[in-house]
Formats: sequence, structure tokens, C-alpha cells
Amino acid sequence: MLGSFVRMASGLLLCGVCFGCGRRAATPPGDASAQSASASRSQATSAEDSSACSPQTLGLGAAKHLVNWQPPAGCQGPSGGSPTPVVIRSEADFALSFHCVPEAPSGVNFANDDLVISTRMLSPAGAGSSVFDDGQTTTIVSLFRTPCEGGPMPMPMGYTLGFLLPAHSTRVFAEKTCTLEAHCN
Repeated sequence: MLGSFVRMASGLLLCGVCFGCGRRAATPPGDASAQSASASRSQATSAEDSSACSPQTLGLGAAKHLVNWQPPAGCQGPSGGSPTPVVIRSEADFALSFHCVPEAPSGVNFANDDLVISTRMLSPAGAGSSVFDDGQTTTIVSLFRTPCEGGPMPMPMGYTLGFLLPAHSTRVFAEKTCTLEAHCN
């Protein structure tokens, strides 16, 4: 338990605290300037595109990649707070955690799935997060990039990472970090 806490704390010190970057973990949605900067970067930012960040390379065995959950349009997740994963098991809990204008349901079928969120900070070298699950442990991997020469200087930004797990499942949450292979032109 203490080892997991130390690993998690180490990962948090390296990366700070991210919203639901899509399947290609790059830039939190809704930030046009960050998306523009991300588009101008000439390197891959997906754990799926990088053997350096594969579950096997990270020591996660046969863990499966979980697709990041996207909030409904007009919904904003919590800001600040803790990177410790929070499990949301109902629409009522979703409404307490997210501010939606206009009011909107989560889109999650809570009879089948739990929504897990984690408030994070994308560091200047951050490239988002990937989540892997082996049925017992859910591992959040903070992705980092090596800057390309002449690339924009990104700024830190907060986001809420979201993903789905089977309803009422029990998981241990772990943190890892990974540096993506640079693909500069």
C-alpha cells in the first residue's frame, strides 16, 4: 500500500494534476489555443502509437486500454481538487460533480458502468493520459513528450480525466508515467 502511495505521489510530483483527453491523449477539449498548439506539434502523443508506452513495456501485462469518457457538450468537470480517482455511480452524483449548461445527463448507463474521474494538471511537457485496466488494477499513465525544436511553449492546464469501469467493480488505482517517442519533422 505504501509503495503504491509513493509511486502515485512520485507521478503526481512529475505531472501535477487532466479533462477527458480523447482516445488520442493530447489536449483537453474546449481549449482552442491549446488545441492549435497541439496540432502544430510534429510528434505522436498517443500511448497506442508508442511501444515505449504499451502495457507490456510499462509492466502492466495484459491490461486493456480504456477509452477516455467525454462529457456532454456544455458540461464542465470539477477544477482543482484531488487527482485521487472518484467513482460516480448515479446521475445524481454526476450532477453534483459536473456543471452543465444547459442541464444534461452524463450519457453513462449506470446500470452497467461506473464513471471514474480524476482532476489533473497537464504540465508543459504533458501529452495527456492513458488508462489501462487488468480487472484488478486500473493504472493511469501520465504521458510526457520531448519538445521538438521550434515548437510552441505550452502552458500547464487543468483537466478532468474520465473513464468507465464495470458497475460496482472494485479496483486498486495506480499511477505510472511514460515519455513518448519524439517524432519531430
